[in-house]
This record gives sequence, structure tokens and C-alpha cells, in this order.
Amino acid sequence: GTDISEGTRTQEAGFVRIEGIEVMDTYEASDPRLSGEMTKTGTMHSYPDGGLYVWANSVVLNNEAGRWVGTANGFWGSSIGCAYTMTLDGEGAYEGLTAHLVEDCATTTPIFSGVIVPGEMPPFPEPAD
Repeated sequence: GTDISEGTRTQEAGFVRIEGIEVMDTYEASDPRLSGEMTKTGTMHSYPDGGLYVWANSVVLNNEAGRWVGTANGFWGSSIGCAYTMTLDGEGAYEGLTAHLVEDCATTTPIFSGVIVPGEMPPFPEPAD
């Protein structure tokens, strides 16, 4: 089952900051490299009516062959749905690989789709003038 630590709430101007959230769960993927024990540690902002949340997480996914480490961010809105993306760098047997994942978090059981590619994520370009 999923274990959730709710974190510390602080009232800010226009939102509530929730820090130290920790979610631990077991993930099963069609690609066994992405199956294992996942821990997400994050910060979330909850906006006034409680119907909109945005978050940023660090992510670690461990399995017998190695682990994936990276970041994720997303949002959930009662009227707009949910979006969640992750970029994870491989370690151990996955060294030199990067996973780019998108989660359909509007379902009761998370459904991820994505790719595992050799190398790192391309660098972001400088903004245009």
C-alpha cells in the first residue's frame, strides 16, 4: 500500500505551503526497469479554495538492478484534472539512461507512459530575447 507523510503546513500570501511530504509506494511497470519501490519527497502549494494544487518532488525508484533518481512536478485541479511529469537518471544497471515519464494521475491507480533513452536529457536553451 501507499504510505504518506503529510508534511508541515505554512500559510503564505494567497496559498498554503506544505513541505516535507513523503509518499512511498510500489510501482509495477510493463518495463521491469521502472518497477520497484518509489519514494517521492516534495513541497506542495494549495490555493485558497482547496481545488488547486501544484507540487515539486524529488523522486527515487529502487529495484534489484539499480535505481532512478530525479525530479517531478505537476498540478491537480478539481475542475481541470491532473498532470505529472518525471525526469529520472539511471544508476547501477541503468547508468547512462534517462527516463522521461508522464503520469495519468486522474485515475485511482497511477498510469505512467514514457520512454527510457540513452544519455542525459537535452539541455534547455537560453530564452529568446
